[in-house]
Amino acid sequence: MASISFARLRLPQRPSLTTALAVVSWGCAMGAAAAGAGPLSATAAAATVPVSHVGVPLAGAEDASAAAAAAAAAAAAATLPVAHLGVPLTAPAMPGASWTWRRCLRYRSLVTADGASDLWELGAPDTVARDALGGHADAASVDGAPLARAADGALTGENEPASTFDGRGDALLAGGAVAIDGTASYTFEAWVRPRVVDATRRWIVSRESGAGATRQGTGVWISAAGLGFERVVDGTTASVIFRAGLPIGRWSHVTASYDGTMMRLFVNGALVGSRATTAALKAVTPAASLTNGALGLLAAFPARLTTDAPGRLALAPAPLTIGATDSGTSGFFAGDLDEVAGYDHAVQRSQVAAQATAGASVPCTVIPGATSASYTPAAADLGRTLLATARTAAASSRTETAGPTDDGAGRLVHVTLSGGITPGAIVRGDVRLIATLAGLVPDRVEFVVDGVVRYAKPGEPPYQYTWYTAAESNGSHTVAVRAYDPGSNANDPANASPATAQATVSIANSTVHPAPLPFGKESMYAEFNEGSPATANNLLDDVWPSRGFALAKLEWPLTWTEDPYDDAYWRFFFYGLQPEAALLYEWEQTRDTRYVDKLVATLRSYVAYDRTRPTNTLTFDNDHAAAYRTMELVNMYFKLDRDGVLPADLRAG
Repeated sequence: MASISFARLRLPQRPSLTTALAVVSWGCAMGAAAAGAGPLSATAAAATVPVSHVGVPLAGAEDASAAAAAAAAAAAAATLPVAHLGVPLTAPAMPGASWTWRRCLRYRSLVTADGASDLWELGAPDTVARDALGGHADAASVDGAPLARAADGALTGENEPASTFDGRGDALLAGGAVAIDGTASYTFEAWVRPRVVDATRRWIVSRESGAGATRQGTGVWISAAGLGFERVVDGTTASVIFRAGLPIGRWSHVTASYDGTMMRLFVNGALVGSRATTAALKAVTPAASLTNGALGLLAAFPARLTTDAPGRLALAPAPLTIGATDSGTSGFFAGDLDEVAGYDHAVQRSQVAAQATAGASVPCTVIPGATSASYTPAAADLGRTLLATARTAAASSRTETAGPTDDGAGRLVHVTLSGGITPGAIVRGDVRLIATLAGLVPDRVEFVVDGVVRYAKPGEPPYQYTWYTAAESNGSHTVAVRAYDPGSNANDPANASPATAQATVSIANSTVHPAPLPFGKESMYAEFNEGSPATANNLLDDVWPSRGFALAKLEWPLTWTEDPYDDAYWRFFFYGLQPEAALLYEWEQTRDTRYVDKLVATLRSYVAYDRTRPTNTLTFDNDHAAAYRTMELVNMYFKLDRDGVLPADLRAG
C-alpha cells in the first residue's frame, strides 16, 4: 500500500473507470517512489500519458541529459490527441535517450475494472482507512488509534505496506459499504496473512450482529477449523468451510461471493467450496454501541445515528467490520490485512483468478522491441497501463498512462470468431464456434445466431459453442460472438457495448429422410443407441442441451434442483436423464475416458441426491420424467457393466 494518503483525492461517489484508475496509477507511482523503487523525477511524477488505444503509438517523457532537461519536460507534458485503432501517432523526438516500454497489469486496476464498490488499501498509518474508490465508505479505527503497519504488503513489486491487527481490539468500521440485505449479490475480498490461528473464530470481514437465535449477517472468518464464509438468518447458518485454512505468516488472496443463490469461497484464485442458499438476510443492527470516546470518528460513517442509552450512540444499520465482528466487539483477527474490497455483485470465477495472479506477479513486463519514444499498442496491451522509461547518462524519467489501454471505443476486451468460420463460408452439420479473446477477463460471452442469443456464459474458458446447423434452414445466416467488459453490467445489455465479431455464412445441409421405426414396445430404445458428439462435448463443459432455449451452463456439481427456464419440457428432458445418453454413446464410439468419467460422476451425483431427496412432482416425480429416467438408467447400467466400467458403488445402487 502506498504511504501516500488518498484522503485529499476526492472522487465522484461512483467514479468512471478511467477516473478511478488515474488515481490508482498515481498512487502506485508515488508509492513506488516513496519506497525507493527507482528514480522518479518531479517532471516524470507530474507527467501523464493519455489513455492509450490498440493500434495507436504513444510516446512518453524523455530525459535526454541535464542539458536537455527543458526539452524532456516539455515532451513529458505534451498532450497527444486521442489515439484510435490504426491511426499512427508520433511524439516529438528526444535525441540522446534510450527507451523502454512496459505493459503493466496492476492488481488495483483489475479490482477497479471488475466493478469494486469499495477498496480499503490499508497502507496509511491513520485512524481512518480511506475508501480509494470514492470515499463514501471510509473505515474508522474502532478504538480511535491508528493500526500498526506491516512493511511488506501483499502486492508483489509494489513495495507498499499493509495493516497489522493485534487480535485483541484492532478493527475498522465502514458505514455505507456494500449492502447485503435479502438475497442481494455481493463479494468480499482481501489479502490475508494470519499470525495466530486457534480455536477462536477470527474475522477477516464481517457484517454481523447478535448471538444465538438473534444472530444475523454475513462474513468471512479463520480458525483452527479452517477458513469459513457464512450467511446467518435468525441464528441459522449457511456456511462454506475450507478445512485446510490459510498458512500462517504467508499472504493468501481470499474472495467470498454470493450471487443470490450460490455462495462461493476462493483461495488464491481457486474455488475451494460452494453451496446453494436462498435464505434472505435480515437487516443487521449492532448489538454494541460506540461510546462518547469514539465521537471523533463518527464523521467516517454516513449511517443513521440513534441513542440506545444516556451518553451512548449506536449505528444503524451495523457497519462493515474489517478485522473483527459485531461492530468491532469480538472475534478479533490476528495478523496482516491488505487491499480489502467490497463489490455489489458476485465477481466471476475467472476474474478472481486473474486478480490473484496479478497480485502475486511483478506488475510490469518489458515489451520486446519497444525501444523508441513511439509505441503502437497491440491487443496484448488491452486493459493494461503502459509505462515508458527514458534514460540518459544524467537522468531518467518514468511516465505511466492514466488509464488502461482500450480498443478506441473504451472497451478493454477484444474478440475474434474462429473455428473455421469465415465470411462467406459454406458450413454443414455441427459447427464449433470459438471465441478468441484479448484484454481483461470479460463479464459475459454470448454466441448469437441471426440476432438471437443461443448460448451465454460467464467470462471463463472455454469460449466455445457447438452450433447444430441441421436445425436451421439452408441458406444465409449470421453468427456472432459478443464479449462484455468487466464491470459493464453485462446482464443489462442496454447499458453495455460489447466487443463483437461476426460472419455471414451459408448452411448447405443435405436432406435425409430416415426410415421410420417399426411400431412396438422397443421402438424408443433406438434413441438410446444414438448420440451427438456436440452434446457430449458440451456436457464436458457443464453446458446442457435445452431444446429451444439458449444452452444452459449449470453449476457443477449439480444440485438436482435446476430449472433455469421454468419450463415443463426442459424439466422432462433434464430429469429424465436424456442428455447423459450422449456421453454413453461417445464413450462407446471413441473409448475416450473423459465421456465415461463425466457420465459416472453425474450418475453418482444423481444417486446421492436421490437417496435423501424430497418428493417433487415437477421434477423427479413427474410421471413422464420418471418413466424415461428408468429406461435411461437400465440402458446405462447394462452397457457400463458390459464394458467393465460400472463402479461398485453404482452397481449397488
